[in-house]
Amino acid sequence: MTPVPPSPAVAPRSGLRRGTRRMRGLAGRALLSLVGALAIAVLSAQPASAHILPTSTVILDVHASVIDAHLRNPLDDVEAASGLDLGTGTAAEVAAQAEELRTYILAHFHPTSPSGEAWSVTVDGFATGSTEELGTGVFGYITVTAHMVPPPGADERAFNLGYDVVAHQVVTHVVLVSLGSDWSAGTGSRPREIGTIKLDTVSGDVTPLTVALGEESAWSGFASMVVLGISHIRATLADLDLSGGQLALSLLGFNIGIELMQLVVVALVLPPLIVLARTSGYRPLRLTAATLAGIAATGWLLARLSIPNAVSDAADGLTGASFLVVCALWFTALVLAVVEFWRMRKPAESA
Repeated sequence: MTPVPPSPAVAPRSGLRRGTRRMRGLAGRALLSLVGALAIAVLSAQPASAHILPTSTVILDVHASVIDAHLRNPLDDVEAASGLDLGTGTAAEVAAQAEELRTYILAHFHPTSPSGEAWSVTVDGFATGSTEELGTGVFGYITVTAHMVPPPGADERAFNLGYDVVAHQVVTHVVLVSLGSDWSAGTGSRPREIGTIKLDTVSGDVTPLTVALGEESAWSGFASMVVLGISHIRATLADLDLSGGQLALSLLGFNIGIELMQLVVVALVLPPLIVLARTSGYRPLRLTAATLAGIAATGWLLARLSIPNAVSDAADGLTGASFLVVCALWFTALVLAVVEFWRMRKPAESA
């Protein structure tokens, strides 16, 4: 029997199926190859390192007639902006070029009054260190203290802070300006940011920061010291990690301890003073002691206001001699008491 040849429509359809399967296989292998190449590229790629962009800082401490500005500038940026070679930034290398650094900083530090009058500026206290900011990595820095004095009659609590150290060359640089201590405004526990200085992309200039500290107030200064005392007590108790009744008892015990110590001091000092009060030499002794105590208190108050002084240092140095002072009071009182006793006894014996 003669075989029947396949229908003409069957052969083209079977060939089409074979071609479709071949194209799918090629596409699948190509897709797998692409995925494999991407995986190899991702796994073999080195992690990119972020570009370090540290900032400069200016912290202002306000005093009665001068404002101290504590400046911190990144070491590498100072080198790039000033053209100075500071090596690895050691203290010796920076000290060797202190005059050049002083000249550079003064050329880019121009505080003025709102009317345009220039303030006088001096700088000192160069030092080096390293720190790390969020996302920047560790970088070296240079610190220096600038003393800004307003012209006669100018308000020291309102001025324009012209400061473009580094920023005049490094266009992406930012200077953070903060208020460190200002007794009259009740600021002193921690720096408070008051603005930034950076390049104005429109004008191409580094615009000075307008600083307005507001009206000074003795009440604000006093209130800030009260708050500071409370915060010290709160921080001390917080370190003990107490709560509820334990916290209340701890606060009570803390205050009782302070009062008991004051009573101990009174018990040690008052008796000899009562004896000395009956002698003719007590008045000059009392006036001398009161004067010295007033001088020491003034020195400590100035130190609290961030004004270094020799009186405070001398008074602190005498704290170790407190026991000797008490002993001297008792010895003097006993000697005078014995002398007074014998003076009163002689007339009685002669009678």
